[in-house]
Amino acid sequence: MLDRRRFMTSTSLLLTAPLLHAQASLPAFPGKPVTMVVPFAAGQSGDILARLIGESLARLWGQPLIVDNKGGAGGTLGSIAVARATPDGYTLLLGSSGPTAIAPSLYKKVGYDPNKDFTPIVNVAGVPQVLLVSAGSPHRSVQDLLNAARAQPGKLSYGSGGKGSTAHLTMELFKSMAGIEMEHVPYKGAGPAYPDLVAGRLDAMFDTTPAALPLIRAGQIRALGVSTEQRTPSLPDVPTLAQAGIKGFELVAWWGILAPAGLNPALQQRLNQDFRKVLALEEVKRRLEDLGMVVLAGSSDDFRQFIRSEHEKFAALIRNNNIVVE
Repeated sequence: MLDRRRFMTSTSLLLTAPLLHAQASLPAFPGKPVTMVVPFAAGQSGDILARLIGESLARLWGQPLIVDNKGGAGGTLGSIAVARATPDGYTLLLGSSGPTAIAPSLYKKVGYDPNKDFTPIVNVAGVPQVLLVSAGSPHRSVQDLLNAARAQPGKLSYGSGGKGSTAHLTMELFKSMAGIEMEHVPYKGAGPAYPDLVAGRLDAMFDTTPAALPLIRAGQIRALGVSTEQRTPSLPDVPTLAQAGIKGFELVAWWGILAPAGLNPALQQRLNQDFRKVLALEEVKRRLEDLGMVVLAGSSDDFRQFIRSEHEKFAALIRNNNIVVE
């Protein structure tokens, strides 16, 4: 009679043996500094996140993690650079919803396939987008902004980190669902847009909570609404956009670690484990929660499936809302 438990154990050992052998044959990693490409300008949420987890990874590895900001084209330039890099684990990408899930459906030729040109390592965190105005803006609520936009179609302006960025698509969805028109002013990353927002030269913009919170707390900008289904603990007094009148509105940005396609599967697992160790540290979790992020930290296979589903979701959103970027 077949012993099911013994059979399952034996089968599991057979399946994991090749990976264990590959891990045993891996050279010591890392043997030199690791570069993490952030495909956005310094100072915004991706940069903040990369430097936060990079400090803990450097201590774990005994090697520096170098953050390399390669902004431009909605995050696609830095993504292309990593897709073309050597798959040895020493060049990583802080991928995000914009360049990874949105851009391939937004541009005719983006330069990479998110499902074929990268090795998924780990999904790091989800983060709300926040609708922002200057502290001196007359718009003190989402309804105020909508009323002004409807009274002056196309006259109000909004900034973003570039065409095809998550912030751009969030505002396009907001405009579509609210039935308003606003002028888009793209920047090379969200960071360069802030001086114009603070000065009132931009009427509004979306950005992530980590990048926006310091200026919100300093009283330089005002948060009108968040893009998530529920309020974020870091901004408990700010309503969701659904609560503010845009029924059914929900869009969450995310960050995750990718390597070039062709990475050794054993090294992929090693990197996944190391990132998950760092993301499980209490000080890291607490810091991310303070920034309004939700730690995800699943397996590499979970992340692969997540990227595919996000790509399909945003492709449908772009198609259904007739959003086109030349």
